[in-house]
Amino acid sequence: MKKIVEGGRRRAESELDMAPLIDMIFILLIFFLVATSFTRESGVELKKPKPAPAQPDTRKKTNVTVEIGLDNRIFIEGRVYDVRTIRAYMEQFLLDVPRGTVVIATDKDSAIGRVIEVMDQCKLAGVKNVSVAERIETK
Repeated sequence: MKKIVEGGRRRAESELDMAPLIDMIFILLIFFLVATSFTRESGVELKKPKPAPAQPDTRKKTNVTVEIGLDNRIFIEGRVYDVRTIRAYMEQFLLDVPRGTVVIATDKDSAIGRVIEVMDQCKLAGVKNVSVAERIETK
């Protein structure tokens, strides 16, 4: 300890010796390095297969568009169908595509009753996803 005189006062200055602290840190570090086991665990090595090149999608289409015209005629894929035959058509479609969806495209002036009839026939056939959209004519 040294005594320093500042402006007539005596003050004691203390110093902290860092050497024992650094020694203690190195001893702890060595202890943890020795106590830790660096053995490699045995396991099974797997060879991952390389991904195959992308194949073009050759699946069938997953949705059917049912169009209802202004004269309330029903069109599926360009062919005219009666409302009584839609259920059979949809049942066959679901055999090919079990999770298929149906989009009913109507004109804004089409009769809503015809849309509901088509929707009912689709639901009776077992179609889970039926949606209604407005058909837009392009000229």
